[in-house]
Amino acid sequence: MAYLSFYEKEMYYTVFGRGEPVVLLHGIAGPSGRLKRLGRALSRGFRIILPDLPGYGRSGSIISAAEDFWCIQADAVISLVEHLHAPKASLIGTDTGALTALNTGLKRPELVDKIVADSFPGEHGEVRYLKGSRDNPDTGGFLRGSLENLAIPVLFTGSLKDDCIPNIQEIYQALTDNMVRSRAVYFPRGRHPSMLSNRTAFIEIVRNFIKS
Repeated sequence: MAYLSFYEKEMYYTVFGRGEPVVLLHGIAGPSGRLKRLGRALSRGFRIILPDLPGYGRSGSIISAAEDFWCIQADAVISLVEHLHAPKASLIGTDTGALTALNTGLKRPELVDKIVADSFPGEHGEVRYLKGSRDNPDTGGFLRGSLENLAIPVLFTGSLKDDCIPNIQEIYQALTDNMVRSRAVYFPRGRHPSMLSNRTAFIEIVRNFIKS
């Protein structure tokens, strides 16, 4: 496991495989160890970068970032991609990791090739454990910009039986109606997050999306 300095703290990450760089982002239930098996499976054909985002696992917490948490997480991903000297990387984020991936694309689109947003709770954090979090007063949500302006291809994935986001189809429909370069794929069963409860099918879908 390697690390880089971010906000004078150490941020740890692991790299698997070779090929096009793909950053795999855990959610609020982190750390990255939950996604290691998935990362190794995806590494056949990709260079998978699996970080412990600030405040999770072995990475240090940034106390001053508490009021702008999701934006700082995106800055961490930007620093990681630049640290690895990758001209561009695709991002796969699950749960709040999807928020981080989308915020990264909004802030630095030139660094992002494609985004997979799995089990995404929506622009306004429409899931019970985000209700107490601070959102963005400028957009009324947790994103630092409008997804309608995002030119990066985005794939939303989720389970119709998601036990944390029961209205996921409604959330995704509203997003894809307004995002020209986006689409959604639903799994008929599986708990939250869908990338783990539908791992085999998810890997095939994501491979095809990133390679297309």
